[in-house]
Amino acid sequence: MLSLNTDSLSLKQNDRWGLEKFIFYLPLFLLVLEVMQGYVSIPGIGTLRALIVAACAITYYVRKPEKIGSYSAVWLFLFYVFISVLRSTRYSEAFQNYIRVFDSLIMLPLAYEACKDGRDLKYFFDGIVLMGIVFMLNGIICATFKIGTNPYGGSFVMGSIVINKLYSGSYFIILFPLILFFRRYNRFVIPLFVVTGIIFIELVLMLRRTAIALPLIGLCVMFVFTQRKAKFILTLVVGVTLAFLAYPLYGDILMDSMANREHVFGEHANSIEEEGRYIESVAVTTERLGNDVSYWTFLFGKEALNSKGNYYHGLLGHRPIHLDYNKLIHGLGLIGTLLYLLIYIQIILKFIIAYRNAKKTPIVVELHGMFWAILLTSLAVSSIGGFYELTFRTIIFMFLGLAIKVVETQRISNI
Repeated sequence: MLSLNTDSLSLKQNDRWGLEKFIFYLPLFLLVLEVMQGYVSIPGIGTLRALIVAACAITYYVRKPEKIGSYSAVWLFLFYVFISVLRSTRYSEAFQNYIRVFDSLIMLPLAYEACKDGRDLKYFFDGIVLMGIVFMLNGIICATFKIGTNPYGGSFVMGSIVINKLYSGSYFIILFPLILFFRRYNRFVIPLFVVTGIIFIELVLMLRRTAIALPLIGLCVMFVFTQRKAKFILTLVVGVTLAFLAYPLYGDILMDSMANREHVFGEHANSIEEEGRYIESVAVTTERLGNDVSYWTFLFGKEALNSKGNYYHGLLGHRPIHLDYNKLIHGLGLIGTLLYLLIYIQIILKFIIAYRNAKKTPIVVELHGMFWAILLTSLAVSSIGGFYELTFRTIIFMFLGLAIKVVETQRISNI
């Protein structure tokens, strides 16, 4: 196992106030509130979560206004969306969605600025480890006491953690190799393997294909970049072996869940789901990019973050637009879509510059691989949907901000 020498990364910070530390535990905080919805009905808890995160960000920048300058693409996009939302016909829904988008994207500059040195990686990963434990235990408890329903017809349930909310577990698995990188977790290697294995089994039993595919894609990307390929392969072999040995414990549930999905949705379940996305994509493309569309609508969109009943002539009822790229084109037009992609361009350029100027220490190389794994999976999941989800997108943008900052510190450290 390798370790991150946080002393050598130190930038001589002596005053770490509570909010700065709490920021790095936000994914854990958000998941806990998300899980609570499955046990106790709390009206407006989703909006409350978003408002708390927004309050944390605003408080930080009020106390440190000089930090606002970083990641101009994020601020520009958020300002553009805010103005666009003012033109939506349902202000309440549009602004609720805006707060969620604001919260996830603001994690990028917030994590970058709040990060002083490698110790903040410790806070972040401590929170991620605890988040994984909460995710796992929730699945076990809900499955035991049958709390919640499975939208895909399976018999396995996880309370309020369904559909896109499952991606938090997916990103825990993607981050798992980097968790093992740090010596501080040496004592917990076996428990962490068990937690990760159970989470993956839970994702499989929930029958959400994207939640299962994301870790596989992310780990493949990580494998390409890691210098510890032998240990990486050994980790996968151990994981697959544990899953195989545990099959008798969950095999019947898996077969029953698959049978229930077939019974509930029928043999054309996949084609129906794909047909809805196809109709949505054609409708959005025609209504925003067609020849008879006004230049204003083409450039700036219409009904920002408010798609229910506002596309395909309302023939799909209150079905919202699912694909993130369709949401952007529909509500924010070509300008808004380009501004969103500009955020990713700025992220990539900042990381490439930081990595090029950094000493290729083990932590820098491992962060390099994980950076691309997180970035590429975030782009991939946008083709499915999740633009308004808070927890897993907070993990994504917080990690990207942290990765860039820590790699930058390696350039000025003496290790």
